[in-house]
Amino acid sequence: MDSLESLFSLRGHRGLVTGASSGLGVECAKALAIGGADVALVARRKDRVVQIADDLAKAHGVKAIGIGADVTREHDLDRVMAEASAALGDLDILVVNLGEPPSLLRNDLSGNNNWLKVKLIGTKSNRSAIGARVLAHYGRKTQAQEVISQSSFYSVNDSRLHFGLGSETAVDLDIRWPSGLQQSLKGVAAGQIVVIKEGSGIVPVKTPKS
Repeated sequence: MDSLESLFSLRGHRGLVTGASSGLGVECAKALAIGGADVALVARRKDRVVQIADDLAKAHGVKAIGIGADVTREHDLDRVMAEASAALGDLDILVVNLGEPPSLLRNDLSGNNNWLKVKLIGTKSNRSAIGARVLAHYGRKTQAQEVISQSSFYSVNDSRLHFGLGSETAVDLDIRWPSGLQQSLKGVAAGQIVVIKEGSGIVPVKTPKS
């Protein structure tokens, strides 16, 4: 880990590490702490990551928290980001690349721009809505995104589509489903996660119990 620890000067930055209860996850969290970064450790075993976080905080004089969660579950991922941001402020991300040096994604932005996150549920199409295309129209701009099943080897993106809207407070959505159905929604308010069912429109969000 010497090469990893010497890559960055991280004082004043924050990071989040998943799978942080053992192995490489622990080593990544340790490298961040040695570099001076505050760090959130996430794993299913809350007792384990809380203890590791306490040890890192005492050993390296940084702020460290442990969060028990399964980040493959969407509502857990949202909770993790909310808890980590509340405790540490804006987050930086360390990505461990296969066969290559790690990448540090620094979050140095500030501001209160608006956003919208869209979750699609297929009925005639596949339930995951893989292959669906969404156009978001706001102001004089248009963004296009598609739901895909995989982004690279052994990894997958959040199936929800995230649209940054700048200062706009509402957006019009055009959806083309894999079945061929086309659906339009007007004036969807920014700053929320919307669940859209094929042929039905926006449906209430159901948050499973942890």
